[in-house]
Amino acid sequence: MKLQVVFLTFLLISFHCEGQNDEKGSKKQKDGRTLISLTFANDLITYANTDRYFTNGLNVNIRAPWLGLLPFKKLMIPYKHPAYRVYDLFLSQEIYTPADTRGLPRLKNDRPYASCLYFGYRQSITDTDRKIRLTSELEAGYTGPGSAGARVRIVILLLDVSRLGS
Repeated sequence: MKLQVVFLTFLLISFHCEGQNDEKGSKKQKDGRTLISLTFANDLITYANTDRYFTNGLNVNIRAPWLGLLPFKKLMIPYKHPAYRVYDLFLSQEIYTPADTRGLPRLKNDRPYASCLYFGYRQSITDTDRKIRLTSELEAGYTGPGSAGARVRIVILLLDVSRLGS
């Protein structure tokens, strides 16, 4: 029962929806809000509670119109027509494990312990008149010990009380 409650909680908070109301003949509206989101993904709730391949990820995202003033915008695909524009700045970490986490991986037909930490900038353009959606993104990051995957994985395993002692 407890696992079902946890599963339903994660299921309910994991949905993300966006919408836009663009009436005919109206000028493109600009959303002046700054939105900050934090997303945590984990394979804890899987069949047989396995910890393999993708194990967890963390993403911090800032969405704001003022991000369009950053110099990264010059690297994005240009679009000269009036459209609804959204800019995001994000930091993400992803952690991966081999199929069997009880020892060192054999690596034949398996993946190593790995993690990546990356920073990104995204521009999304929606032109409802022309029925075009254009998204361009730039990412730069690091793979390896400097991405702090091992430290984060240890913290996650320590917080997972159900696996302690096994």
